[in-house]
Amino acid sequence: MHPKPVRLIVSLIPQIIAVSMLFLALSAKNPYSFYIVLRIVVFSCGAYLLYQAFQLGRTVLSWLLIVAVLLYNPFFRVHLTRPTWFVINLLTIALFVSVTVYCNVGRGKSKGVAEKKERETGEPDQRVVKQYKERIEVLEKEADRLEKQREWFSSMIDPL
Repeated sequence: MHPKPVRLIVSLIPQIIAVSMLFLALSAKNPYSFYIVLRIVVFSCGAYLLYQAFQLGRTVLSWLLIVAVLLYNPFFRVHLTRPTWFVINLLTIALFVSVTVYCNVGRGKSKGVAEKKERETGEPDQRVVKQYKERIEVLEKEADRLEKQREWFSSMIDPL
């Protein structure tokens, strides 16, 4: 198996566990300890998904995940009725699945579409070109800074 799919599957394990536990929470009464563990798992998974959404610049998803993380935080419990938690659990399942698909599967698919378009038209995707140009500018500035630093160190070592 190729390393990338294995890495993708391993990165999905926390989301699968969290969504599975949320489905279990929809069923009949569970022991109180289950809900404590559920809060910890959903809080942790939500924080991880929040990080992924934030890295991709998805503001709306980030705010929705912040709300979910605050609701499921294990430190300051939110006390709501069972029907309210039922609805929140359903919404959280939908949110986690959509964010997971967008952050993991959707990202690779859009990259493939850009590569296919480039092969068909013979022209690179302009967003990718812009990103590379911005990165080159940053690297050139860093190279200039390092060159100035090297010259300064050389002048300090060899004053003649």
